[in-house]
Amino acid sequence: MPCSKLKTYNDVFHKLYENVDISLNQVYSGIQFLGREYEKVIEILNYRVNELYAIQTDTTFFDCTNFYFEIDQEDDFRKKGPPKEYRKDPIVGMGLLLDANQIPIGMKMFPGNESEKPVIRDIISDLKSRNNIKGRTVQVADKALNCARNIHNALKNGDGYLFSKSVKGLPQKEITWVLLEDGFTEVLDKNKILTICYFIIPIFKSRDWNIMFFTPFFL
Repeated sequence: MPCSKLKTYNDVFHKLYENVDISLNQVYSGIQFLGREYEKVIEILNYRVNELYAIQTDTTFFDCTNFYFEIDQEDDFRKKGPPKEYRKDPIVGMGLLLDANQIPIGMKMFPGNESEKPVIRDIISDLKSRNNIKGRTVQVADKALNCARNIHNALKNGDGYLFSKSVKGLPQKEITWVLLEDGFTEVLDKNKILTICYFIIPIFKSRDWNIMFFTPFFL
């Protein structure tokens, strides 16, 4: 299980690196260095990963999330914003780019008080430029990033998107469609157990589709 840096130093390091003489202050200094230079570190790691596993960038995937910090006051980077856990602690946002096999190939951090809606466009552009990616990027996000400008930007760049929508906010026509009891395609796992049901309907005069799916296990 993940634990604090102090607990990692006291309880984990000696099990992994018995012959390495390293102090706790050196651990903190190393983490600070990695934090300052994380984009360069990722580029170095990507070079090696590509040698071993051949990163596939014809299609990439992008998503945003954030992390909270249990600190008393905000600083220049850890700011109060809308956290995923609905807490009131300062947060930091992160955009993550994955290759076609879900191997992480790019990451960008941003202050927690910045809205993800406009930030997502700049982050995707920056990550694709830094990693020399020419293929199609699919934005995967919840309803927080589901806005007309992000959709327009994705389509303008030849990218795709998979955004969720709240059923409560749908027009009555779409609510009726969501509540249909038949017409679903069933997906079975290797043991022939039903895992997912989905329903697809194209949006009139559009390249987009509405997709509704559910997992029977959670019903």
